[in-house]
Amino acid sequence: MLAQREHESDPNFYDESYYVHDRLGSVRMVVDTNDIDACVFVANSYTYSPFGNSYADEPPLETVANPWQFTGQYHDAEINQYYLRARQYAPTMMRFTSRDLVNGNRGEPLTLHKYLYCLNAPVNRIDLNGKWSTTTDVIITQSIRGGLQRGFGAFTEGLLKETVDWMTGEDFDWGEIGKKTAKGVAIGLVMGAIQGKIYGADLRMSRLNKAQKCALFNFAGGIAQGAIPDLYKRYKGGGGLKKAEVGVAMHNMMIDVMVASLM
Repeated sequence: MLAQREHESDPNFYDESYYVHDRLGSVRMVVDTNDIDACVFVANSYTYSPFGNSYADEPPLETVANPWQFTGQYHDAEINQYYLRARQYAPTMMRFTSRDLVNGNRGEPLTLHKYLYCLNAPVNRIDLNGKWSTTTDVIITQSIRGGLQRGFGAFTEGLLKETVDWMTGEDFDWGEIGKKTAKGVAIGLVMGAIQGKIYGADLRMSRLNKAQKCALFNFAGGIAQGAIPDLYKRYKGGGGLKKAEVGVAMHNMMIDVMVASLM
């Protein structure tokens, strides 16, 4: 969540607020803007304990409604729990409120606990679906690595192509190299982030063999290579993304994903 708009009775008028996150994705501040005075002020502020509780001496400051809080997840204020899709998480108990749907690994005892949150390591891990936790640093590292690798590869490919074209009498186009590089970086960032989530998933992932992990990485590559170029072409060609166009792009993306996952 990056921003939200709160509309008045007239849909043409609204108040816009922006979210400030920490490295876990937790919302630390909600800032508002004042167009008349051209200034920014803090509407909401939050401080969390490692497991997502508010400190008694630092209660949340809230002047606008905001349910998105610890790790960027939906907070149900009536029962003081977070909705994590598969299960509810209660920060006061530092545990999930229902059993884990995924079997643990006997070689990693912490994964056998049916109610444990983030393997008891919430400072460096997040749980986005109530089934398994992920380390945030691995996602970021893999995403940056993927962006650099794909970007450099695309730059090299574009440079060689333009050099060959120049040697055969055509113009040398730096703009085309830039487009190829940008496309490679975008694909690499997405692909690296998905691979980082696979790497950073909890210790149950260690049970996967090399072939299964390879299939998952190809799956990530299919998503990145299938979705980004297709959505970009539709955006540039139609002046915007319509629902039907996104549906077609997602359909094509899934075809690429299935093919890549079988390689």
